[in-house]
Amino acid sequence: MSLHIGIGLYEQRDGRHRSISPHWAIVVHDQSSRKSWRDPTHWAVYQIVRTRPSYTWARSHQLSTQPYKTPDAKPFIGIVYAGEIVGVRREEFDHFIAQLPDGQDARDRSGLCVWSSEGWVIRVLSLLQEAGKVQLPCSPEELYTYMKGRIAALRSIPPSKQQPFPVVSLIG
Repeated sequence: MSLHIGIGLYEQRDGRHRSISPHWAIVVHDQSSRKSWRDPTHWAVYQIVRTRPSYTWARSHQLSTQPYKTPDAKPFIGIVYAGEIVGVRREEFDHFIAQLPDGQDARDRSGLCVWSSEGWVIRVLSLLQEAGKVQLPCSPEELYTYMKGRIAALRSIPPSKQQPFPVVSLIG
């Protein structure tokens, strides 16, 4: 058994409705091919979100869901495919994620000065890389900057009926 892992990206707007940095989430799929990413029945979305009124970070994981339909209706940009995690079942991944705090801690390698969904996703991927489960194209500290190009690539893909959302590779 293996899992396919990616970074799900969602549009965000500020108080004046201007586009700001996308919200990041970890997205896993337990089917055997990358083409099956389009089948939403085997998805799990792992993310942290800001809670109100305290504005603290909290988990908001959704299992077996459609990644492009979020409870707060953020428009889905697409997925940056990070690779296959061989020999890991969904239950094991769930346990791994459950061990991580929602807030920033000493294992944060994002290099970001403010904690965010981006920092949380980078921490997850850096810990998976340290365990030899995924290969990142750069250091965790450089991943936020590297992802700007991948996000631009996602945004450049026009929507189509055959492809409800775009998928690009992290490495490439």
